[in-house]
Amino acid sequence: MLGKMQIQISHYEFTISAPYSEGHQLTAAEAKALNVERGERLRTQITRYLVKLAGGEAGTILSGEALAALRARATDLDANFQFGMLYRTKPKVGTIDSEISALAEELAREQMRTAGRDPEADAEEETFRMLVEGNKQRSDLFEEARKRLEIRASVAATAIEELTAQDLGL
Repeated sequence: MLGKMQIQISHYEFTISAPYSEGHQLTAAEAKALNVERGERLRTQITRYLVKLAGGEAGTILSGEALAALRARATDLDANFQFGMLYRTKPKVGTIDSEISALAEELAREQMRTAGRDPEADAEEETFRMLVEGNKQRSDLFEEARKRLEIRASVAATAIEELTAQDLGL
């Protein structure tokens, strides 16, 4: 049986489904944990959309039309929610992988904007993750990442030379 649960965001409360229940593969504690995690992920996505609708103003009371849009978005997110990877490994800063990841995410956000979707509200969705993973395979992103690292290394080397020269009084 499909359960329900309440989440609260700012001034608004939403009823969302709690699709996990005790069964032959889940204990009651596991089902509860999955539902809580799912609710928190939905809260995060709905909050991002709320902030967008409120123009970034905390505590703003939405108009009836904006509230209807928020509730429709919450219903859609709830109905279409799927867990993605439970963890993400982030490459270390300053590596080619970190640069490729950053470029792939930038490009995925632009692709979502072009498609009329809000990349900030949809950043946890599978579509966004699939775009990022697909973009990581692009050779032009590898070349751009390589160029960025070379520029960063050159700037760092120049800065070190200048600092060393200052310290030595040259």
